[in-house]
Amino acid sequence: MEESLTYFEVECKSTNAFLVIRDVSSRLVYLSLGLHNGQGLKNATADFQKLSRKTKVNYVLREGSPENANPKFMAIAESVKAFLDDCTPLTEDYEYLFGTPFQQKVWNELREVPAGQIVNYSTLAKNIGLPKATRAVGHAVGQNKLALIVPCHRCLPVSGDVGNFRWGPSLKKKLLAHERRRKQIN
Repeated sequence: MEESLTYFEVECKSTNAFLVIRDVSSRLVYLSLGLHNGQGLKNATADFQKLSRKTKVNYVLREGSPENANPKFMAIAESVKAFLDDCTPLTEDYEYLFGTPFQQKVWNELREVPAGQIVNYSTLAKNIGLPKATRAVGHAVGQNKLALIVPCHRCLPVSGDVGNFRWGPSLKKKLLAHERRRKQIN
């Protein structure tokens, strides 16, 4: 079985975003940050190839453009850009293609953390009813393929350090500061 996915690269003030939208549902399924020179497409291609081996679905990535894009796709891209530029609320038009049920449970709990606030891995583990699963929760957070939608940047180690972030600690700090500033304005 084959399934088409449309990707867009969006330039924003603070970072670039790489989006993949599932054609059949018109929903965002992949969002990556800060990648240049085709790295977003390389990473997405590798991630979807790995997913294809698991699901037996051949995911085909096709480049989208404003001229021929579905209006819903463009609205999702604009929502991501508006969040990164002005911290406006993000689209709810997403779905999980990646992740185990456990990972998705962690991601759903992480989505409950409001912009401008943080949570640590230990608290996240307690919130999902598995207080001893801090490492597993940390791994689940790291497997997130929907940056911002699942706000993994809001999860920090108990030490209060920035911790790991797929797109680098400096971008994580920028995102957290961006959300805190926006929260103070509102």
